[in-house]
Amino acid sequence: MEDKYFYKVLGFFPSENSLGQFGFSVRLDKDLALRALRKELPEAGHKNLQDMAGLMLTRAGLAKPDDKFVKPVYRFIEMPDKNLSCLIQSCQVPGDACTLSADWSQIKGLRESPEYMNYFDYNPHNVDSSKQAYALLSAWLIWANIIESNV
Repeated sequence: MEDKYFYKVLGFFPSENSLGQFGFSVRLDKDLALRALRKELPEAGHKNLQDMAGLMLTRAGLAKPDDKFVKPVYRFIEMPDKNLSCLIQSCQVPGDACTLSADWSQIKGLRESPEYMNYFDYNPHNVDSSKQAYALLSAWLIWANIIESNV
């Protein structure tokens, strides 16, 4: 039996330009994104994911233990009832707005006409070092591997 891959990492290497030269993109399977968007994230699951990503940032040297200035790593998409879905809109690591995020047009397309989408994209913003790139990819993978086995 052939394995079906649920994501693809694109461009995980330094580019030629000087700012944001460590950016990369991730394509998530559309069906997995849709299932995650439709499933509510329990409060305990939210806390667990944020804690795991925070620990990863500490181990990577991007944050100190109990650093009050580090924002939550994940931003989840709200469901119509204002509860959080299991689908992340973005993940961020310390830096100058260093994120890997889905464009709102992607989210709208997934909500309104998923049949016209092939995949769900996450794109970079201000990824200025290899340490930030590895931390962003690690944070995204923590989320993706847990969600893939739970939705």
